[in-house]
Parts: sequence; C-alpha cells; structure tokens
Amino acid sequence: MYEKEFIGGHIFDGSIANLKFAYDALTRTNNEFVKTPIENGEILISEEPFSSEKYFLRVNEIKYGGNAAWALEMAREHNYFEKNRDLSDEHENPDEPFRAQREEQRFNIAECEILGVSRENGFYSARTPISVFSRVRKLVPQDFDGPLQKTMGDLKIGHLRSGSQVLGLEAGIFKKALSTHTFITARTGGGKSNTMKVLNGVMLESKGEVSPLIFEPHGEYIQDLKRHPLQKERLVIYNQDGRDGDNKIKIAYKRVTVDSLMNIRKQMRWTEPQERFMTEAQAVLRDNWFQVLVETPYDEEEYFIMNGKPFEDDNMGDLQDFVTHLGKGTGSKPKLLRDIFRGGAHVDTIKATKSKLQRLARSTFLVADEKQDDMEFIIGHLLNGKGVLVDMASLSGLQELFLSSLLTSEVLERQKDLYKKDRKGFEEGKYPTIAIVLEECQRVLGKGEDTEGNVFRSVVNEGRKFLLGLIAITQQAKLMDPVVLSQMNTHIILGISDETDFDLLKGRVQKSIKNLEMDINQLMPGEAIISSPTSPFALPIKIFEYNQYIENLKRKIPSTTTSSNFSLFA
Repeated sequence: MYEKEFIGGHIFDGSIANLKFAYDALTRTNNEFVKTPIENGEILISEEPFSSEKYFLRVNEIKYGGNAAWALEMAREHNYFEKNRDLSDEHENPDEPFRAQREEQRFNIAECEILGVSRENGFYSARTPISVFSRVRKLVPQDFDGPLQKTMGDLKIGHLRSGSQVLGLEAGIFKKALSTHTFITARTGGGKSNTMKVLNGVMLESKGEVSPLIFEPHGEYIQDLKRHPLQKERLVIYNQDGRDGDNKIKIAYKRVTVDSLMNIRKQMRWTEPQERFMTEAQAVLRDNWFQVLVETPYDEEEYFIMNGKPFEDDNMGDLQDFVTHLGKGTGSKPKLLRDIFRGGAHVDTIKATKSKLQRLARSTFLVADEKQDDMEFIIGHLLNGKGVLVDMASLSGLQELFLSSLLTSEVLERQKDLYKKDRKGFEEGKYPTIAIVLEECQRVLGKGEDTEGNVFRSVVNEGRKFLLGLIAITQQAKLMDPVVLSQMNTHIILGISDETDFDLLKGRVQKSIKNLEMDINQLMPGEAIISSPTSPFALPIKIFEYNQYIENLKRKIPSTTTSSNFSLFA
C-alpha cells in the first residue's frame, strides 16, 4: 500500500502548530515524470514509526524547495536560452541547448496543521509532534475506519473532501447538535439554497427525531421538497391562500401578544407610550385585547365611518362591565375606545396604536375566529416528529417577520411548559428536537437589534434546554451580533470572500479555521467547511446536489423505515 500512496514526502521541521515536509515535485509514473498531485487544503496521513498512531495533516501552504539563490540562477539560465535559440552552428539539437537540473533536485515544501491523532480507541488532539522524518502519504478510505468514522455526523449532507478530491465517505452534522444552533453563511452563488434543501431533506429522514419548522420567504424550497419521497408522510405545508392543495395558514387574533409585537419593534416604530398603552390593554382585555383595539371605533366620528350610522350609547357601564360583557359575548353594540380607556392613554397614542395594529390585522394569516386557528395543529405536527413548512413568499417583509415571530414564540412557550411537566422525558430523548429554519437572520439577530422581547434571541439563549434550535442563514456574518454568533455551536461555511467575515468567524467557531482563509476563499459552489463541537476537525465536504440526493433516496426508500418514534398527539 505504501508504494501506491507514497508521495516522496518526509517531515523535517516545524512544530505542533505548523509541521513542514519536503516532497518530490515530480513523481515517476510509467517511466514518465509527472507533477506530484498535492494541493492546498488536502488531507494527508503520516504514521508514527514508533507507535500505531496515525496523524492527520491538512496542507495550508506549498512553497518551492531548494536554495533560493541557486533557483534564481537556474531561472536566469532558462531565460537566456529561451532568447538565444539560433545555435545551429554549435549544437546538434538547437531546440534543446540547455539541459535542465535533475528531477530529484526539484522539490516542494508543504506547511500543514495537525488535525488530530487517530488511535485504536479514538481520535484525539495532538499534544506532541510526530517524529521527524516520518513519511507522508495520500489518504485512503481505510484511514477513517474505527472510531473516527463515528464522528462524521448522523445527518449526512455531503461527502468528505480532501482539497478538490471528493472522497467516498459521507459526512455532516449530528442531530443532537441542532439544539445548540447552526449558522450557515455563503456569498451569493455559494450554494446556500442547495445546502438547505439537502439539510431539510435529511431532517425529514430522521424518523421523527428532528422536526424542522421551515420559514420559506422566497419560494425556493417548497417545490423541491415536494419531490422528497417522504414529503406526504413527514412534511406539512402551509401557505397564504391554500393553493396546490396545501393548507391555508390561519392564526387567531388571540395569539397576538405585546411580547410578539416587540419582535417587530423597529419595523413598527413603537414608541414607549404606545407600548405602555398596549400592555395596559392586554392586562385589562386579556386575550381579546388585539381584536378590541382593531375593531372598536375610537369615537362617534369613527363609529359612523365604520358602521354607516350614528353611534347610540347603550349605557353598558364602566370598563369592568364592558370586559364582563365581552367575555360572555353579550352586548349588541361596541363600546367606544375613548370610553373604555377614559383617563388613560393620550388620544393621539390610542389612535396611532390602533392604526398600526389595523395594518397588521390586514395580514392574510390573521383571523378573528379562534375556531379557525391552526396553531394547535402546527404544534402537534412538530411534537409528532413531522416537519412544517410555512410559505411566506407573498407576504411583505414586516408580515413575514411577524408571522415567524408569532409561531416561534408559541413553540418556545410550549417547549418550556412541556419541559416543566416532563423534564426527564427531555433528557431521555422522548421528544424530537425542533429546528427553526430562519433565512436572512441578520434582520432579527443583527448588530444593534433590540434584545428585549426578541424571541429569536431567546431561542438562541435558552433553546438548548428545551430541545429547540435555530438554523440561521445569512450572506454576511459581519452583519450578525457577535454575541449571537458565539452561541452558534455549528457553522457551515460555503465560501466567503470578505476578510471581515472570516475574522469574525475565526474567533467563534468550535473547531479552528484560522489556517483555512485561502481554502475558504477558493471554495467552489457546493463546497463547505463544517465546524462543530462534535466534528473531529473543521470538516471539508462537498454538499450533495439536491436532485441527485433525491434520486439516490428514492432508490433507498423501500428499505427505509418510515414510522415515527414520536406519537404524542393522535
């Protein structure tokens, strides 16, 4: 085996942080010399000659070997004879007047980092350098046999890469890592959409252990995920109009809380008086507060505009009397907001708040009739191990954020309540991990975003305990809050060219990428680096192409168990 994989390399210098080995620039193949195929980012193997330890190395830099002064003179000799080819009187072969240096005089020096040491009982960080003059060879599939293969993740989203060579070993992330949050970033055209389609697909394959809640803002995923062979069984789709046989999503007014509105504080430009007024209204009117504010006229003039007839006082009584009648569904005429909150908030505050809330109430997904509410069904699907996709392509940016925050708030609260009732069940894996897929996450998790009442930050801060994780996707890491980034335990990097982005990620990833700036900058679409606490090192992978992934899955599906391990709801 050694002759086949041997590349003419031996370690001669360096340290644990940066080993160096020299190798022949040319390799003899079939009695011909060819360039030795070693490239930046490639993973190589060096076996300790005095033990069974196997060192995994990654090439970070390749330099020319030899004496620089000698190499300069040789280059100048080449230049001279290139310019002076008319030597027919002096040489039998005027096209080759200069004999180059011998092949063995040409060599390169590769600088590499130690990714780890493979032993019989596991894969470990290197604490001592490998012996000097140890041989360096190419990687073979057998090098991943044993404990190392078990560290490649159980949600396989691609094949391991060694430089540009795609290996036959599948790799990805672990299901259990999803609750500690995942960050996906790439420049435009880097392959984010394909990556998320594949990741969504393998989460559906998880036999109910992972329930993705996918907020679909641009319509990129829905048609492709419908081609997934497990879609009808494992994925429930909601959209805004019930087209294509999907569910039309409906969220009752009673689900709207002041806390949920604080997730869109910047977009709605809430003032402090408006926030105080809404808080007071919610405290008094309870679940009916939103409906009362958007449907009840402020004064007689507005009543006439809304109802087409003059207002007649029904002498319903004071505020408490109004609340009592409201709870019982009695009372033929509505009370005016002016009288309900008499002596409370300023008239301009009430009118401005009402106008903003009416803007939200026009969202297609909000309904007054609580019997039409879909929230219980959505929660039930997630707890049963099914995925839920909410198509929001027809919504404005404000409505999209509002709907995603409403659903996320409800899921977080339900997980908290369930945890209080059955903490042991959470710890023993009785419930699925819910993974919230959030595109353009910098809108709610960016620098300078409000932290108070931000449910997505709450998920990042405390979701792990409740088996609730965030898959946050963006093009530019520098737009994110550094504190949020530091709480993302898994990073999938699909190529970034901005040095600021790289520097930001470098200090926050779980497995070091500090030597991979050039490699990350050169990543082709679909190539990625995965850094996770559960990965043995920053894994270079080639993401499955979604169409090919689907075809392969269709061939496997007859032998795939499709039953769910979770059946909390009938």
